[in-house]
Amino acid sequence: MLLRMVKAGLLTGFLTAVFYTFIYSVLILPIIQKAEIIEKGHISSELRIKTSDQSDKKRNLVTPSLEKNDEKDSSTQILLNDHYQDTLLTKRFFFTFLANLILAVGFSFLIIAAFILSNVKVGVGNGVLWGLGGYLVFTIAPSLGISPELPGTFFGDLGYKQFSWISISILTALGLWFLVFRKSYILKMIGILIILIPQIALPDVTNHSTSASIPESLYGEFLINTLVSLFLFWVFLGASSGAILRKLSNA
Repeated sequence: MLLRMVKAGLLTGFLTAVFYTFIYSVLILPIIQKAEIIEKGHISSELRIKTSDQSDKKRNLVTPSLEKNDEKDSSTQILLNDHYQDTLLTKRFFFTFLANLILAVGFSFLIIAAFILSNVKVGVGNGVLWGLGGYLVFTIAPSLGISPELPGTFFGDLGYKQFSWISISILTALGLWFLVFRKSYILKMIGILIILIPQIALPDVTNHSTSASIPESLYGEFLINTLVSLFLFWVFLGASSGAILRKLSNA
């Protein structure tokens, strides 16, 4: 049984990482790149404004021959920058896949353990339900108080956000367990209260600040695409966990 769980978790995690990395590259990465370009351009423009007087003085001292050399150097610099951007994008894609792989394997083991502990029938249908439960616990509930960040946005102290995310996820999972698997109405009510406690007790940090360069519309698109991509992540993870674990169990 343990060997089957390990095989199912690793295989599910790998397939989910491949799937989610593709979704991430289509829905999220282009928005992040736009935000980075806007933010870098905004910073560069501020620096140019601060140093404009010094630059004007230097330009007056440049000879025509040096200007031609500068044009050649600038064209060479453009080629080097393009090569650097391609290398940077490849590295980003690799490390994104690696992070997604670690995340997917960990969550796949969590869903498989939930299958075993709950003693429900292993399959795609129940896997999707567990995936939706994971989406609610680890995405929807925390996002009510903690929004994802885009380059150029700021949402407060990182340590507090991590504490809030962990607290909300744990209490939401515990509350769902009472709500779904306990027959007593009193325990179900306790489960609902447990889910609501962190949403009421923890301070709201959804109010974010963005730099003047980042449009609110771009952040809104980023937020929606993040929620959609994570929904697909959890549904795929749950369905594949149920399908693979069932196939290995029948083998």
